[in-house]
Amino acid sequence: MSDEYDILLPNRDPGIQLIPGMKNFPTTLKVPKPKFSHIIATSTPAQTIALHRAMIEGKKLDLADFCIQFPSFPIIVDDFTYRGRYPRVGGKIILSGASGRRIRKRLLDFDKDGALDAKVVSQLTEAITDPDFCIPMAAGEVGSFSELPFLIEAKNLSNFYHFTTETLVYLALYKEYALKGEIQIFTKNPAPPESFVERSIRSFYPELLSRITVNQAKVESGKAIIPFNMQHYFSFRRDLGHEVIKTPHTDVPCVEPVYRNMKAISRGSRDGALDMHRSRAISAASHDSKRKYVYIRRKSGNVRGIGGEESLLEMLLGHGFVVVSFEDFTPLEQAHLINDVDILVSSHGAGFANMLYGKPNALFIELSHLQNARHRFGDFHMHAGASGARHLHLFADHDYTDDDVIPDIKSTGLLGVKLPDIAIKRLDGFLKSIIYRREFINFKQRIERLSEAGDFAEVRATVNRDKRFLYSLADIPIAAATAHEFIHEYHEAAAFYQIALEVSPFRAQVRQRLVQALVRARDVSGLIGALSAFRTLAPYWYNRYFGDSEQVEVLIESAMGQIDFDQAAPPARMPR
Repeated sequence: MSDEYDILLPNRDPGIQLIPGMKNFPTTLKVPKPKFSHIIATSTPAQTIALHRAMIEGKKLDLADFCIQFPSFPIIVDDFTYRGRYPRVGGKIILSGASGRRIRKRLLDFDKDGALDAKVVSQLTEAITDPDFCIPMAAGEVGSFSELPFLIEAKNLSNFYHFTTETLVYLALYKEYALKGEIQIFTKNPAPPESFVERSIRSFYPELLSRITVNQAKVESGKAIIPFNMQHYFSFRRDLGHEVIKTPHTDVPCVEPVYRNMKAISRGSRDGALDMHRSRAISAASHDSKRKYVYIRRKSGNVRGIGGEESLLEMLLGHGFVVVSFEDFTPLEQAHLINDVDILVSSHGAGFANMLYGKPNALFIELSHLQNARHRFGDFHMHAGASGARHLHLFADHDYTDDDVIPDIKSTGLLGVKLPDIAIKRLDGFLKSIIYRREFINFKQRIERLSEAGDFAEVRATVNRDKRFLYSLADIPIAAATAHEFIHEYHEAAAFYQIALEVSPFRAQVRQRLVQALVRARDVSGLIGALSAFRTLAPYWYNRYFGDSEQVEVLIESAMGQIDFDQAAPPARMPR
């Protein structure tokens, strides 16, 4: 391995030590997995398919039914330097701080044949799995080291997410271990610090503000203390069940690659400093019962807006949501606000790092799109895991001029969200199932009982009396469609099947029943559209039952009344 890219092995290489009094490094913990889910509510089939495939692919990255919390702790380092965006101890790269999770990608980018990466992985795997793994402890008293400078890396000082997640949280570590030295936040990013940097420190750690300096140049320190977390070392391991190769999420145009096992680590583990900082931040949280349902609206001037926000606000205000902007609150006030909400809705952005302060089982709904699914999915899962909140991704459209194009993030940048009518309806239906939970459960159970009893007249009457939950669960409009089919009201049945498919677009059997209802309703244009959507969204089942053009012609002729559909041997029923 080239000396320039030697990775420091914590249990073998000199230059790092535990603070006296620690019993080796703290052990990892098994903690509950982040609670995240998604709703696909795009207006174009191509993006619907791409999102569906991205989510399926993402599930393969889940390592287990639990998450690993890697504890953070201070270590004493000798001959620490930072240059070229690589932190080094004794000249070797140490996988720690903000660069820790990105060094792997850098190595892979220039290591064309994979030889260097393979050597790094082999050495780190051997070190990590060593049954006698241990980091030596420094000799002497704790007090003799507490005055050493405390060095914290930042990716940059202009992104709230990265600063909060990778830098600010380590001030909790400084407090936890009663350190007393100067604090230096260092980065090679030349952009000047945004105002939130000082505001965040002043909000959460006011007593430390006078000790902190920012260094955007080269760092050299003979002896110092840095925050350390083994998460970055484990991200190099190859025994995660996935190849370390560039792998596309989907085969639609504009495929962007991801490194699969790096995503697996970020989805399956988190830094213990997040929990430590959260605990301190919400320890004195006040509660405001008026803000249970909150929509976070960005101030004007932000480049990523929300198309259709007026319709969204009309719907949310009808459910009792309060509209606020993070810009009007200090970071600590944001934390207390977040700790009080039951449901929060906002577009994708760095502010979702505040989910770290949410209360267990609070619901955070992130309005996003395919670009986020490919490039940002999982970024906030560690925050949801630390808080125990539920994180729902509502995937809508890109705020882009051409709805038929899947924009490439490399050429367009990260776009804003555009909410088509279906996205508003889906979100409305989902919120109704949460806000009016008891009514929803009672309604759902009543429809199920009536359907099982074959009382289709009462199913129709029940749905006509209360249509609130049609977009909450696909089974409700399916039951209504079946009830209308029973009395040969095929236009009405088709309309309810269409709603069911807007709620759950990949239920192929429902698409089959929609086709049959449209044929019997003599709706030729609707049939042609339904067949086109069937072919696009469920190609396997479409080819199995309608792959023969002659079969499609029979369906169209039946819809036109030229032949009797029931005599035309329609395709067999698909399995449930």
